[in-house]
Amino acid sequence: FFFFSMRACCFVVLFLFTAFVFAQTNSAPWEGTWSTNKRNVGGSLYICVDTKNDVAHGAYSGVGLMSGSIRGNVFRGTWYEAGYDAPYGTFRLVLSGSSFSGTWSYVHSDETFTWSGSRSSSVRPEADQCLVPGKAYAAGTYEHTEQICLNSRITYQNTNFGSAAASFDGFGNVEGFSPDNGRTLLLSDFYLPLSGSGAYSFRPENNTAVFGPCSGCNQDAGDDEIQTGKIVVGVLIDDATFCGFFWDGLYNYQYGDSAVCFRKTSTKSPDSSVCGWGAAANALQHGHTVEIINEVQAAFDALQFPGIDVILGQFVDDDDEQFTSNYFSQFVTNPYVYEDDLSSADDDDETTYTTGETSADDDDDTTYTTGETSYTTADDDDIYIPYSTYTSYTSVFESSSGASILKVSIALLVVAVALIY
Repeated sequence: FFFFSMRACCFVVLFLFTAFVFAQTNSAPWEGTWSTNKRNVGGSLYICVDTKNDVAHGAYSGVGLMSGSIRGNVFRGTWYEAGYDAPYGTFRLVLSGSSFSGTWSYVHSDETFTWSGSRSSSVRPEADQCLVPGKAYAAGTYEHTEQICLNSRITYQNTNFGSAAASFDGFGNVEGFSPDNGRTLLLSDFYLPLSGSGAYSFRPENNTAVFGPCSGCNQDAGDDEIQTGKIVVGVLIDDATFCGFFWDGLYNYQYGDSAVCFRKTSTKSPDSSVCGWGAAANALQHGHTVEIINEVQAAFDALQFPGIDVILGQFVDDDDEQFTSNYFSQFVTNPYVYEDDLSSADDDDETTYTTGETSADDDDDTTYTTGETSYTTADDDDIYIPYSTYTSYTSVFESSSGASILKVSIALLVVAVALIY
């Protein structure tokens, strides 16, 4: 009996060992460090495998994250990036020896792209290399007054995921989405123009903006180009540590050659005013002139004015009943003196009339010339100006009143000079 029991125990141990080895054979070969040609930006692909659940997580080139399930030699799942329109999709990779090959595609797209690589190490990468999400949420305050906020109720731009925002001391504000309710964050200041929504023209393959490391590129991007200034791809790897890759531009310059990590100092959700909400709208300053106009127009179109009720009835002009009958006379001017010296006894040109004044006895402060017979003759040096030269009055409400006064003044001057000489 004892001998039989020993044989049974050995059989059970052998079975469990075989099962363990089989499990390792099916999933563990994916674990390690690999080369990768996705995006052709260089760098490495780090994959960490949960052999118990046949689930793997990875990070590639400091550009994006991936996660999925392993079945035999097939690894399939979802990849995530940041900084452009709907930056995520699916992949399917097949392992063959120490290399893999497969395809990746965007969400809602049938177009596929190749993805391949070779293993350089089978050692399990560090947590800040694979960026495996922990169980806690990233919202909170971190050691250098970094702030992370989450809002799963608001969908971020052209994605199906909740929104997230963050403010990093010395780096700036970014916002984006979280595909796992707050553990993984894909953030940037990318602004999705209204004209590009749904067209996917603001993806690297459909855009002239330079994707990947470069010097001095994307400095004067046009309205139809991706105008991303900052990107953060990160994960809360444990209850208190957030690690991520930090970039300027559309992955044009990376801060350091590995993930940057921060320790959480408070789990309390920060006030929304200190996070990076609205960071994407700041992309308007990069030159989206057309989009600024479109946004303003959209704001005007969205305005709602109160209704207007038109009541039919008799028209009553009652807007001037508060004024007296002579109120408007103050706006009427008479700048000219009316001269009507057509007879010797009718002198009203600001001189003193003398009884018995005749045509040859003019006291209008002028010099009498012998032979002068009338105030209307050409040898009258009283500068008599006929009535027809004047305008009786000019109203200040007439649009041409100033011009009229100027014209009459010039006419008076010309006539006066002509008569004097």
